Amino acid sequence: MATIKEIMISNPLMLKPEQSVFTARELMIINGFECLYVVDKMGKPVGVVTTLTAAVEDSKKKIIKIATTEFMTITENQTLQEAAQVFSRADISHLALPVVDENGLMVGIVRVKDL
Repeated sequence: MATIKEIMISNPLMLKPEQSVFTARELMIINGFECLYVVDKMGKPVGVVTTLTAAVEDSKKKIIKIATTEFMTITENQTLQEAAQVFSRADISHLALPVVDENGLMVGIVRVKDL
């Protein structure tokens, strides 16, 4: 059975907590992304920011101040069916999940349309 590792987008664009809302907004526009994940210094996901959230917030704020800090992750070894179940159980308006390795480090993303 196919795993997430086979279809995920490796080395995705990620934000640092100290980056500004302006930077996040620009990166999402330039790259056509609906969301970006914020990772700590170790590379663990600590938040997610959507285009909608970034659009209505003060552009000078640090991204971590507006990021949603409750989100689901999936692992590289989960199956596509398991990922589909995660998407269906969660209210994921940004339609992408961070993929983490066995240490909880973000190694990719998977989108609904990738399934």
